[in-house]
Amino acid sequence: IRDVMNVMNNKFKRKSVGISLSPGLGKTYMASNVIFQTKNKFLFMVNNSDVLKQSKESMSNILGTPKNLYMLTEGVIFEQLRNNKNLYGLYMTHRMFDSLKKRLGIEVVEDILNSIGINMVIFDEFDMEVGNLYTMLSYLNFEYSIFLTGTPFKSLPDDDRVFQLIFRDVPFFGHDIKVEKKKDIHFINWKFSPNNGER
Repeated sequence: IRDVMNVMNNKFKRKSVGISLSPGLGKTYMASNVIFQTKNKFLFMVNNSDVLKQSKESMSNILGTPKNLYMLTEGVIFEQLRNNKNLYGLYMTHRMFDSLKKRLGIEVVEDILNSIGINMVIFDEFDMEVGNLYTMLSYLNFEYSIFLTGTPFKSLPDDDRVFQLIFRDVPFFGHDIKVEKKKDIHFINWKFSPNNGER
């Protein structure tokens, strides 16, 4: 984990980082450490409310600011967060984002997030919600983004399509990551059981 954190901390300047680890091996922990060290205000996107609560609780242990972390499922009304400078992190499901988009419009959502000062988005299991991923990175103003997945990149053809949509000419990624030098995205694909030739 220290090696992965070193890579992230050295590379994470106006960049996007993708982390592929099996469930339970520390993706949320790594993302929390990046937040803690960079002091960025963040939006954490997940697929369901159960994961939302679990993510907030585990991140609170590292960030130490539970009062400044908000979940929209706790009766927090999104519009009332406008200009809330005390907010450090906001947790939301993709379904909630869809609802906000339809009810308020993407421009209002962007305006509220900007007024709070949120400049980082973290997508948990990012390959599950291709549409929202594309919409958020295309229309919302995030300086940093972290993509988390528990599924190996090479076994998910959809991952290639997602990143081709967003970053246009990223051809593929996995064990042999090929990204043009001009691109500002870094992928971390950590193999916990290397064979003898990879050690």
